[in-house]
Amino acid sequence: MARFNETSLTIINSNTNEIIPIQLDAASKSQYRFKRACIGLDRIKNLFGLTLYFVTLTVRDENVDAMNRDLNKFLNWLRSRFKRKHFDIYYVWVVELQKKRYRKYGVKALHWHFAIVCADGALPHSERRGGRMHLVEDGNVITVKDIIKYWGKGDIVFSLRAWSRGVYGYLSKYFSKDYSELGDYNPEWANLRRFGSSQLRHYAFPKWAYEWVDEQLSDNPELRDLYIRKVGSKVGFYAKDEKKKFVTVREIRSPWKLVMESPEDSSAAEKGETLATDF
Repeated sequence: MARFNETSLTIINSNTNEIIPIQLDAASKSQYRFKRACIGLDRIKNLFGLTLYFVTLTVRDENVDAMNRDLNKFLNWLRSRFKRKHFDIYYVWVVELQKKRYRKYGVKALHWHFAIVCADGALPHSERRGGRMHLVEDGNVITVKDIIKYWGKGDIVFSLRAWSRGVYGYLSKYFSKDYSELGDYNPEWANLRRFGSSQLRHYAFPKWAYEWVDEQLSDNPELRDLYIRKVGSKVGFYAKDEKKKFVTVREIRSPWKLVMESPEDSSAAEKGETLATDF
């Protein structure tokens, strides 16, 4: 895959001649993927009538490897509890260093902010009253007792909120923070994963791709539970065999063509070549 500092991406529909120009520089690509994940979570919530929870997970540890491991353990635990009860769970998370707390007390406490979409009542719901969090309703998949027993590395708060601006409107303020301006900035923090998500399938595709794939799934409902990947000009639908390897079930040619032009490789765009990229 070519790497560009600044890229002009043009998306063309060969059936309708619709053109979608997109400007992406290297710094914004990560935020673009983050926004797509947030939009995908909103789509899942609205389509399946699920409930949106916001979760804050705190850890007091400066070891980046340990923090990444702790996060992975928490996510595995979360998914396994829902799988055991045959409930679906979808999420997007972003990491935040509390700047004010660091400047005032010198405490390098990291927060992971989650937006979780699942069945109503599956997680605990708490509200802030008089400066403290109070439990309103315990969860029926994961309870407060479960959380206290499992997580001993810092605070964790579950809350259910009506948020009209969507998942991205809530989480983006944490994603945009720059920690390199802090005194005693730890270069190891650059190795922290800034955000992540569960498998969101085609719901996290940009609008033009999502609508086309959703149309294919409506016409071919037997493909709905399969994995989806863009391969060249085709969209592949895959299952996993007993060895967890992907097996192609069907490929459908996409009308959307991607042309990328950059200062490093403008000749490719002039020839109309499509360079490797995701949706």
